[in-house]
Amino acid sequence: MFRYYYRVPTTHWDLVRPTYWHPMASLEQSLMDLHSLHQDMMLSSFPLRSHHHLLSVPRAIDDEEFFRDLPVAKDTTATTESVPPSTTPDKRAFSNYSYSSSSVVDDKGRRVRSVRRRFEDASGRLKAVHERTVDGKTLVTTWNKATKDDQGTHETKCLDDTTSPEEFEALWKETPFGKAHQSGEPLPGNTSDKITDKPNTDPAQTTA
Repeated sequence: MFRYYYRVPTTHWDLVRPTYWHPMASLEQSLMDLHSLHQDMMLSSFPLRSHHHLLSVPRAIDDEEFFRDLPVAKDTTATTESVPPSTTPDKRAFSNYSYSSSSVVDDKGRRVRSVRRRFEDASGRLKAVHERTVDGKTLVTTWNKATKDDQGTHETKCLDDTTSPEEFEALWKETPFGKAHQSGEPLPGNTSDKITDKPNTDPAQTTA
């Protein structure tokens, strides 16, 4: 049923659109919350535990690595230099950064983790990283765009040299996150940028 709340991706770049990226992050968080709540309720100390593992924050070293090649990394020193009034019309600038980390244990006892980071600013600079881990095997997908007009680069690599991206994708599809992501549109098994889509069906005739 989740497929009707976001634009169905047809290319790898559609995967980083806010209309897909953020709903998927929310879905992963929901699955983790349900899993964690079930685990907590099995403990006699629930809900009086002194800490709660639903809260997750990024490690400083991971943040530094992500922002290393982004504009915000250059603004590390303050300046007292006075700037004369500008004679050009004001141009609004913005930047947005989102972080999400979710993990569950599947029915085979494997730890499954999904970490998402996404940065975008007014100049069109875009960087997104999706790190997925299953049973100690990690696949990292990175999207990079320098400007709005830039074609951008897309890279997928396994940190485990013994596992190929195709093997990892097959493994991921069997996880709770993978099953939730599929929604009827399989990811590609080749290196092309196009995602093969299934024929359109009438949502009114599709059962959730």
